[in-house]
Amino acid sequence: MKKRMWVEGMTCPNCLKHLARAFEEIGVAVVAADIAAGLLTVEAKAEVPLDVLKAVVEEGGYDFVRAEAIGD
Repeated sequence: MKKRMWVEGMTCPNCLKHLARAFEEIGVAVVAADIAAGLLTVEAKAEVPLDVLKAVVEEGGYDFVRAEAIGD
């Protein structure tokens, strides 16, 4: 599974580190990020439901905007 996600509220590298650690706890890696654009690319070996990804973002204190699948 690979998804591109738009997140509002990330303003610095520490924000990204905070989210990356939270995603790692559910087996998802942040493989690319553009903090200024609020864009994350995440990847996992298995499919992770969108509501779980959204919950990680929102529990971290950020706003989930949308996500789209990449590739398959």
